[in-house]
Amino acid sequence: MATVPQQLVATLERAVILHDAHDALPGDAYSSDGQAARDARSEPLGEYAGTLASSAWAAGIDHLLAWYHLIVGARVLPIWTHATLARGALEGAVTCRYLLDPAIDDAERRRRGALEQLADLQRRREFEDSTLTTHAMRKPGSESGAVRYAELLKQIEQEGIVAERPLSMTSRFGNYLTGVRGDGRWVYHLLSGQAHGRQWAMLAADRSVIDAPALTGQRIVRTTANMRLVLLAALIAAGTLELGLAELKGYVGESPQ
Repeated sequence: MATVPQQLVATLERAVILHDAHDALPGDAYSSDGQAARDARSEPLGEYAGTLASSAWAAGIDHLLAWYHLIVGARVLPIWTHATLARGALEGAVTCRYLLDPAIDDAERRRRGALEQLADLQRRREFEDSTLTTHAMRKPGSESGAVRYAELLKQIEQEGIVAERPLSMTSRFGNYLTGVRGDGRWVYHLLSGQAHGRQWAMLAADRSVIDAPALTGQRIVRTTANMRLVLLAALIAAGTLELGLAELKGYVGESPQ
């Protein structure tokens, strides 16, 4: 019989602390004299990096919290769902770190933020183009995704920024994970493969399963026999979110913990 390792529970429990720490950040991200304040003064493109980084991080921690409550609250240890939750947590974490990378200068940060916002509006435009009820989904007087995309594209070109795709998610995993030796792109490929039911990824993670209680004395579930990869995914996700939050704090003017 196998039980959930206490190290996995303790790792995921960090999500609660990190979530509360993010909520405690200043409501006005531009109230300091740090990078956020400089970006706020560099309109029209300065606001995007910080705003998008914070929202991406918040989406990431939400996935880690869901994973924690799935195990501790619902007492279920899934076979593959952890891959989706870990990937969602890491996508938010690496996007935050990519946008607020302390190693880049103000101009590069504004460039990354503007291009990330442009890509966001492109997805919104595609969504609106795919539905016939777009007009009913917007507030009266609000602009469509297509209009906002065109406006931002014009601003970007006026600033001399090449309107290109931002760094791919695979490359963000490669550059901004913590707790991984070498290139972290393999983490994205493996988690994505598992999340989408790709046979190669399932074989790579060890398909063998056993009947085991999710927690001692609790609900019986079928779980992976090899918990090492599950724990590794949790450690990488928690560690990268923690580092991303520290960089976010530094951006808004707080000293990283």
